[in-house]
Amino acid sequence: MKNMKHLFTRFRSDDDGSLTVEAALILPLLFWAYVGCYSYFDAFRQKAEVVRSSYSIADMLSRETNAVDQTYINGLNTAYDLLTTAGTGSEIRVTVVIFDEDDDEFDLGWSSVSGSRPPLSKADLNSSVWTSRIPVMADADSAVIVETWSNFDPVFGWGGLEASELAQINIVRPRFSAQLVWDS
Repeated sequence: MKNMKHLFTRFRSDDDGSLTVEAALILPLLFWAYVGCYSYFDAFRQKAEVVRSSYSIADMLSRETNAVDQTYINGLNTAYDLLTTAGTGSEIRVTVVIFDEDDDEFDLGWSSVSGSRPPLSKADLNSSVWTSRIPVMADADSAVIVETWSNFDPVFGWGGLEASELAQINIVRPRFSAQLVWDS
């Protein structure tokens, strides 16, 4: 019995190799935490890029005094791709709306898309989805709605992050003209 007690005491006080065991237990957890933090930081960074790039595109359109056409909208999509690191597959929809105070509804000036989505219709604009988003406007006042979509593919597909679509909507008033004009 005394021999067993002696062996147990010696085993308990021996700390040779404990660093290796502790490292083997904690390093996978540290690696998982590092990769998770990196993945979430990358997701927030890409969302911030999408927001800033969309604001830049909307600001470009709000300052435009010349008529725009489909080539211009496609060029905006190319600029948007360059401003974001989302790569290809992004889409832009630009819509001009005019408020009609007599009918208390929004009239569609024009809508153009660089991508596969449909342009907005007058029925879409006057649905509750859009009337709650478009700010209060004076009669015959116009606004430019800029919608952007980008694909998000996480670097590491774990930690709850999945491939998704990042969408952004910006509504701006033309700054130097009464309305952004479409050149058909």
